[in-house]
Amino acid sequence: QIQLVAKKVAAISEVSTELIEDANPQIAQALNEQLAKDVAIAVDQAIYNGNVGTYTDSGLCGFRDRSTYTDINTVNGSSAEITVAKILEIKKLIKDDYFAMGGDTMVINPTIEYKIMNLVDSNGRPLFSALDTQNPLYSTGVVGRILGLNVVVTPAIPVESNVADIIVLTKGVSGYFGMKRGFNFHKEYIIEKDNYKIQTNMRMGFRVAYQKSMGIIYDVKCNWLELR
Repeated sequence: QIQLVAKKVAAISEVSTELIEDANPQIAQALNEQLAKDVAIAVDQAIYNGNVGTYTDSGLCGFRDRSTYTDINTVNGSSAEITVAKILEIKKLIKDDYFAMGGDTMVINPTIEYKIMNLVDSNGRPLFSALDTQNPLYSTGVVGRILGLNVVVTPAIPVESNVADIIVLTKGVSGYFGMKRGFNFHKEYIIEKDNYKIQTNMRMGFRVAYQKSMGIIYDVKCNWLELR
């Protein structure tokens, strides 16, 4: 039996009555969508970057031990550019642990996206295939495919000292995610300010399942300082 501990995540914004009353009706919808995105990013950050601990309170990266790397497959990015060889190496490590696909999803910081898109084979042909925006996977964050991996871009992967990690995982195997309550939106009138306070929240739980079904290419050069 799998037990998940539900946690509440919320986002809140305060807007004027004039904005709600006088603006295009789509403004309210856009605000709700932005709040939902903020909550989704916070959930991603918790899933990817949870602190070291038990299965019930740690994210995917929480089982990394930078001194031993005993709990998860890793490849050293050496603060250098991402290469095809490093992607193939992490896929091989996952395959060696009896996960035949070698992972199916690559999760990257936005500052590495263009590097992935520019990878080529030995004949100079692009390896990255962009996903059509009408594809149902696009709405889940998948922007394309490379070497058999769906590529997901999220700012939840942090940048530190001009390097970032790349996570390769196996969907439905690397972790368990459960939603106790989906997005709820609430609007409250603040009479003292003549403003509206808009809030959304959800309750969800996550725990790592099989660490060896995923891997991390750590410390990949991302040129964050150049892109800012």
